[in-house]
Amino acid sequence: MSGLDRREEPVLSNPDHVAFTLLTKKGNKQQLRTVGLPSDSALVINTRNQREAEREEQQQLKQLVLEYEVREEANQRAGKGDVDLL
Repeated sequence: MSGLDRREEPVLSNPDHVAFTLLTKKGNKQQLRTVGLPSDSALVINTRNQREAEREEQQQLKQLVLEYEVREEANQRAGKGDVDLL
């Protein structure tokens, strides 16, 4: 997962930078470091685009599930909710 996730993001003093959390490893010990990247860098732009695409996909799936549930309820109310038992 990228440095921009749903966890709390550190705040940088420079508004033109985005805080990324970098996971480093020394021997067996893992360390987290906060790195400020320019908001126009390729990594920041690609991460934002990926997050937006994931958000849109999640909304589409949510809408499909809701539409399916509405159809199922309508079918059950109309008496067409027959279930095949194996």
